[in-house]
This record gives sequence, structure tokens and C-alpha cells, in this order.
Amino acid sequence: MGHMQEARVSGYICRLCSEVSRVVILLYGDVGLKLCLVAKINNFLNINIKPNDQLPKTVCLNCVRQVESTHRFIKKILKNRQIFKHGREHSLRRVQMDSIAPDGGQSSSTSEAGTSGTSSTTSAPNPVDVTSEESESDFELDDLMAHRF
Repeated sequence: MGHMQEARVSGYICRLCSEVSRVVILLYGDVGLKLCLVAKINNFLNINIKPNDQLPKTVCLNCVRQVESTHRFIKKILKNRQIFKHGREHSLRRVQMDSIAPDGGQSSSTSEAGTSGTSSTTSAPNPVDVTSEESESDFELDDLMAHRF
């Protein structure tokens, strides 16, 4: 226990995983501030880091990578949620406009949804293609999860 206590006092223990490491990032140092690590950890990991708490103010490089990866992933999710929301609102407005067409017939946006439908795909956001690199990593993850038990 003395070793862990020494590491905590000397600043070489990771605040997130509690592993002792020779190479760490100071949360309130130049790199930690540049990466906004405290904000990312507080906002996305449900951990509350304060400058005056008595816990370590260092994070190992592996955890920094994980925090950055989590941050990118959450940003991507939020961006896509906005795209979906915007697309759904656009579709609802189009349906509302179709229902109040003055001639009682199909408006141009209704015919877009018909069998020809070539322009209906251009009005909605395009789906994001998964690159082969991403799909390979998904398969690797599935394989790892299958062999976990």
C-alpha cells in the first residue's frame, strides 16, 4: 500500500484507472489544458474532477486515448442525432405541404416518394458508408466478444 500512496503523492497514478505509470498527463498542465481533459472527463464520464480535490491530477496515456476516443464518438453521435432530427423535420414539413396542396392532387414532393423516387433520396441526408477499415474492426470486436466467455 505504501507504493500506491507514494505514487499518488508523487503524481504518477492515473486518476481514471488507478494504474501507476511513468508517463502521465497533468490534467491542469499545458497538455491537459490544451486537450480540455477535465471538461471531457467531467462531461462525458460522469466523474467530477475539481482542482482542489485530494485525488490525483494525472492521467495515463492509455486513458487519455480512451477519453479522446470517447469524446470523438459522442460528438459523432450528437452530430448524427441532429442530422436525423433535421431530416425528420424536413420530411414532416413535406408531408404537411402535401396535405394542403390546392389542387387536391399529388404535389411534386408526393410524386418524389412514388415509384420513380429519384429525387426523394437527394432531399434526405445520405447515409454514411462504413469504410472497410471500420467494418473490419467491427468484425474483430464481434469475434472478441464471442470468445470472451
